[in-house]
Amino acid sequence: MGKKLNVAVPSHCALLKQQAEILDAEVKKVGTSSPKIRYLSGTTARQLVHQDQIIDDITFNMSRMIDWESTVQSAWERGVRLHIEAWPGTVLTGLAKKIFTDGTVMSFQGTRLDTLIIEMQREHAHTF
Repeated sequence: MGKKLNVAVPSHCALLKQQAEILDAEVKKVGTSSPKIRYLSGTTARQLVHQDQIIDDITFNMSRMIDWESTVQSAWERGVRLHIEAWPGTVLTGLAKKIFTDGTVMSFQGTRLDTLIIEMQREHAHTF
């Protein structure tokens, strides 16, 4: 017997595997190119470099458990000092602040675009 959960979307669980398979098939029709920036897997907290691995990770993330804390920690250990949360919300911003203690943590929500751009330029100069 199951229990009804009070969630808007059953994200990051096997209930979305069928949708992930559909997304994966559609993305493969479009075609992609090799990555130009580093990509950390949310499921393994490791850097992926091969295009097919990255596509699999992105398209199937909705149906897999995410190790958010380890992924953010991995980014910090690789020298990343800027964390920007995409919309919607700021929940992950609060979680990232625990790891990015000496870094900058922001959210698209409630932050001016010019401020985000300035911080991204600073991070780019620091990282490269």
